[in-house]
Amino acid sequence: MRKSLIASIISLSLVGGVFANSVTTSLTNGQFVNLLSGFNQPVYVNQITITAGTNNVTATIVDTYTNSLTYTNAAYTNTTSYLTNYINTWTNFYGATNSTTNIALIDVSTNAVAATTNNFPVRLSVATGFGLSTAYSSVNAYFNNGIWATNTSPSNGLMTITVNYR
Repeated sequence: MRKSLIASIISLSLVGGVFANSVTTSLTNGQFVNLLSGFNQPVYVNQITITAGTNNVTATIVDTYTNSLTYTNAAYTNTTSYLTNYINTWTNFYGATNSTTNIALIDVSTNAVAATTNNFPVRLSVATGFGLSTAYSSVNAYFNNGIWATNTSPSNGLMTITVNYR
């Protein structure tokens, strides 16, 4: 009885560790498709399988939350600080000249930082020949925003992609 209880606990813990889901979709040349999004923690992808139709295909897997390969940071105001001396000189009633030196921190705002365009991280680019199915089983990538795929093949071809994740 005790051994069977221990064996049950061990088997349940092993099943929880290797639990995986998969998502499959088909896309044509130039199409950008959302495979998985809306998760609140990183998703681990361990295998991607692509299947080509009548032409060679190339897939690019991107970690993004939208159907764009790039994002733009807005322009912002940059503040620069520097130290300087203030020297005050005056003559008193009796004609003696006095000076004091004070150190001051000066902040200067500039609009020198322009908007920049950056690329979302490409996690994987894979290809396969026409009529073939290729499994990439050592992907080992974490996706933080969403899993999007695009068919970047130069020829007009249909592709099926399957992503295994947990």
